[in-house]
Amino acid sequence: VLRTILGDFDPLSAAVLPDSSELEPLLQRGNYIVRGPGACGVCHGKEAADPAAPLSGGRPMSDRFGSVAAANITPDAATGIGTWSIADIKRALRSSINKQGQALSIDLHQGYRWMSDFDATATAVFLLSQPAVSSRVERRALSGFSRKNWGLISQHEDIAGYVPALPEKPIPQYGRYLARNIAGCVVCHSPAGAAS
Repeated sequence: VLRTILGDFDPLSAAVLPDSSELEPLLQRGNYIVRGPGACGVCHGKEAADPAAPLSGGRPMSDRFGSVAAANITPDAATGIGTWSIADIKRALRSSINKQGQALSIDLHQGYRWMSDFDATATAVFLLSQPAVSSRVERRALSGFSRKNWGLISQHEDIAGYVPALPEKPIPQYGRYLARNIAGCVVCHSPAGAAS
């Protein structure tokens, strides 16, 4: 119970890498998500205006706890996510829990919880395939009690089960999925704390 209140979670066990025949479609989809509607570079990019800029972090962001610097999400082992597994990255995206089992801000990744398994895996595979950039970004540490804005019980939880992908067709459901679960439009275009 205390771990849930304090917002600390168990680290994940090692995950199996995708089969080599699956890598190319994952890389293509990951590139589309990260450089397209996901717009990861807006927060994590060295240059927000350049979608192809390295995702080496450092840009100032803000959430309900104040100022926080966007993390380096290049595969640099010392300063980025180079030691993270695909499962670690998926967990950070969808559950806002880092590799060490510590809660990350849920404000800045609203809606990603229901990103499909395929899209979350594709994003992780693509991020790990990019050039590593050494860029140390000071990470903010919040104690369990300082996270009171999340309420007594942490809102973080691992995704249990399989999240299927929607067909990539010009239909309202797919557009809603892209806007809410990939692009996270609600983070910038809705009042703080709005439901995703």
